Amino acid sequence: MRNSKYTKCYLSEVGHKNFMYPSDSIVLLAPDCEITALPWVGGHADRLKPIKVLKSCLLPVKVNENVKQSSSLLKGNGYTVVWVSEELIAP
Repeated sequence: MRNSKYTKCYLSEVGHKNFMYPSDSIVLLAPDCEITALPWVGGHADRLKPIKVLKSCLLPVKVNENVKQSSSLLKGNGYTVVWVSEELIAP
């Protein structure tokens, strides 16, 4: 599945029992990037859902301490998990 416009999403952070949760760090997902929905549960009251994307598709919006600490999540050619509004991945 692909997105068609720049989309606000949240980086992941490790939480209770090493589960991944959405952080407060916002990044933009570039248009026309391949995304894969993940069958995980959780994700804020904003009804966020996890997706797997290439790190090169993510653009930091605001650099704060969390983004600096998470900058390794944005480096390299691999994949990472970010959290988006569930409308983006609705069938």
